[in-house]
Amino acid sequence: MPAALTDESQSQESKVRLPEPGWIGEVLGTTVTSLEAKRLGEGKGLQSTAWRLELSCDPPGSGPSSVILKSETANQDFNEFSRLHNAFGREVGVYTHCTHRLNEHKPSIFACQGSAPSWLLMEDLTHLNAGDQVIGLSYQQTLVTIEQMEAIHAEFWMDPGLEEHSWLPPHGFWFADPKAELLDDFFATYGVRFGPAACHLYRAVLEQNNAIDAALADMPWTLVHGDLRADNVLYGGTVEDPASVIIGKHSGVGARHRANASLIAYP
Repeated sequence: MPAALTDESQSQESKVRLPEPGWIGEVLGTTVTSLEAKRLGEGKGLQSTAWRLELSCDPPGSGPSSVILKSETANQDFNEFSRLHNAFGREVGVYTHCTHRLNEHKPSIFACQGSAPSWLLMEDLTHLNAGDQVIGLSYQQTLVTIEQMEAIHAEFWMDPGLEEHSWLPPHGFWFADPKAELLDDFFATYGVRFGPAACHLYRAVLEQNNAIDAALADMPWTLVHGDLRADNVLYGGTVEDPASVIIGKHSGVGARHRANASLIAYP
């Protein structure tokens, strides 16, 4: 077993699901004789711990050659934030109860656990190209992402079944109630880059935030992403390939307009 897997403390292990052949083989219904684990996104401030696992199974071919394991993070601040918003409960719930209704939605889920400590064992899509929030998306990437999201919105449009899921909050965007002290720090740090006119526009919108939320709450609702941005979308090698939207921790029920607008609004 790689050294990185044995260096976790006991307190971390209670939150981070470590990749071990025994339990992974059990949930996959096979015997995993060995695995090679590689951490993904380490040190990038992610709300989860992610591993790419290359598996050797017995008999050969009785399990996937590779999978992605996502679990809670050992970072206490991120973990508290995630649990406050039931982040993993939402992600596990969406993949358990919703994505099977979507045509060839990826990634598929092999196994998961919604209660703490939470984890998901997912299809490996690392062969696809991740979007980059800093660089931004091309016109074609934005188009295929919106098309993918609109298919999801259409499938769950005004679906009363969504209201039966207590883990799926109505209009529960994590950024719906921005704190004044955080906004002041934000403008103090980045305002010089935006310029006075842009800062004035941002503040004018924020002053009407509650009225905007109230108006959106009266609109037709559906299953929404809640954190739709380039970093949460995967793309194939050609412009004809559909986008793979990673639906996850900030999913909810709400107006489709905000979900799509957030993708375009991000840099």
